[in-house]
Amino acid sequence: EVDDSYFNPGRVAHGGVIFILADSAMGAAVHTLLEPGQRTVTAEIKINYIAPVTHGRVTASATVINKRKRLAVVTAEVHDEQGELVGVALGTFAIIAATALQQSES
Repeated sequence: EVDDSYFNPGRVAHGGVIFILADSAMGAAVHTLLEPGQRTVTAEIKINYIAPVTHGRVTASATVINKRKRLAVVTAEVHDEQGELVGVALGTFAIIAATALQQSES
């Protein structure tokens, strides 16, 4: 739910709000296709901000365009509560072994 606590100085939702929704939706979409023992991490995202958001619920949906052994390409659309498209993203997600994450944390 967007309110003024998410506003940038221009009095609209900061782009990071839209970005994190798109990133989360894309990561979740890739996650549904992973094998046991695999994890996914964001490698790259490009986002186009189409319309400002000033209030209300914002939702994101994502589609995996292509998934290979080590990378997935994903798109996301972000809509405001009236259903208006406010952002479109294209992302690349790395697919790694869960043990790779554990080793990097040590």
